[in-house]
Amino acid sequence: MQYVSSYHSLLLAVAVAVSGCTGTPTNEEKNTPDSPQQTVGTKQQEFVRSRVSHREFDCVQDTTSRYLQAQLPQGQRTALTSYSEKVGATELRNLLEPIANQQEDSLGLTIHYGMDNTGITGVPSMVFGLQVVILHHVGETPAGSMYQGHPVEGGFYRIDGQGLQATDSAAWVDQYQRNYMTWLRIRRSNQSNDFDPFAAGTDVTSYTLRYEGGLEDLILHNQGIAGVEIHALAEPVKRKGTSTGYVETGWRQIVALVALGQLDRPMLDNGVHHLAFTNRALDLGSPCPSLCDLECVFPDKGMPVHPDCP
Repeated sequence: MQYVSSYHSLLLAVAVAVSGCTGTPTNEEKNTPDSPQQTVGTKQQEFVRSRVSHREFDCVQDTTSRYLQAQLPQGQRTALTSYSEKVGATELRNLLEPIANQQEDSLGLTIHYGMDNTGITGVPSMVFGLQVVILHHVGETPAGSMYQGHPVEGGFYRIDGQGLQATDSAAWVDQYQRNYMTWLRIRRSNQSNDFDPFAAGTDVTSYTLRYEGGLEDLILHNQGIAGVEIHALAEPVKRKGTSTGYVETGWRQIVALVALGQLDRPMLDNGVHHLAFTNRALDLGSPCPSLCDLECVFPDKGMPVHPDCP
């Protein structure tokens, strides 16, 4: 059997099991509220149990370091010092909600990829830029809704240790995106140890997600959420089961957002589930590259639990 992921997909409630089979959720895995619904402003808030376990997420992170690496011009290929960055939940809502309230169209957030090696070790780390976009709905397809994305003027930010710092697309490309495209190395198959450089037309430099029904729900559905952590993760485009295991090809980078509680602790649990990244984590993206004016699809597919994870 074969699992083929949708290219650059947006998802909130992913229910894809390994080998391409969708399983029936157990009672523990269903959307069971932890407490009655509450109202925050005009929004309905329902606190839900996590379907993402620490063990599974840690396993996927470990897999990522074996498939996504970097190579400087005069150095050896190496895993990154960091694959994630954090931003406050209140800061995100303060940025996006006022704009969303003024728009009839949907609001989106583009996550831009970059690399930086200005730390003490000189080894590259992932960095992320955030850009607010207006998503104009242009139609429906069997795969999902069709949108055109248009950036909001002055809506480009760089995540750093102090929060969101205003920047612009030209500065981002010059300081971080060019590094990402030059240094990135991806292991495309689990049957090979070869690493390929960034490939235009295959790899992208950003993902776009919806605020309403996406990031907004991640914040609303988690009582006590303090922040959101953006993780670069590795995912195969195709996974095929064999008599001896799995053949996985077309590995690429995606991103996942994880809700953080107090002391920046991921709001994950210690159970073992067969549904990936739901309720307290958001695995997301779109077929739309950075700032494109082409129509893009947001299909309801996402990253499955990796077969090598416990």
